[in-house]
Amino acid sequence: TSRTRGRGTTSSEFAPVEVVPLPWRILALLRGGEQESTSVGETDETREFLDAAFGQVDDDDAGAFLLWTLPDKISHWYTPTQTPAAVTDVAGWSDSRDVYVGVAFSGVDRGAHARCPSDETTGIFGLWADVDVAGPEHEKQNLPPTDDDALALVDAFGPDPTFLIHSGHGLQAW
Repeated sequence: TSRTRGRGTTSSEFAPVEVVPLPWRILALLRGGEQESTSVGETDETREFLDAAFGQVDDDDAGAFLLWTLPDKISHWYTPTQTPAAVTDVAGWSDSRDVYVGVAFSGVDRGAHARCPSDETTGIFGLWADVDVAGPEHEKQNLPPTDDDALALVDAFGPDPTFLIHSGHGLQAW
């Protein structure tokens, strides 16, 4: 199971979630079969996350955001006003694809085979922290040993994240 909480809740208000909903899958860089999975076609969760990240930006001058897929390694670029099209596209992608979201805007659509170099970004849509948990997937020895230890680290940073995502190998606070 994974845990999630909304803005303004406390650690004691975490509730277990039986499956990993799509925005967690988008952000978590999950591989098929490592976690319980849901259908890529679950648009409510996709819409909730993408609207929170990009839907409030009504000016396409902010740039383009990236959804990147594996195993095909294809970049899919959208402007903020194209967020509904991004939701529709993700819903149509097969469950065999992993979907990643870029955290920075690019000034231009860079095409299907490019991502944006960090020195050419036009801004970020929020703040995030990626806290890995010790396990066979990670070589580093100085990682929190459990999800609860990772959560304590996230809580120590403050403020409370809007989204807290269990990636399968750690936590992502947004």
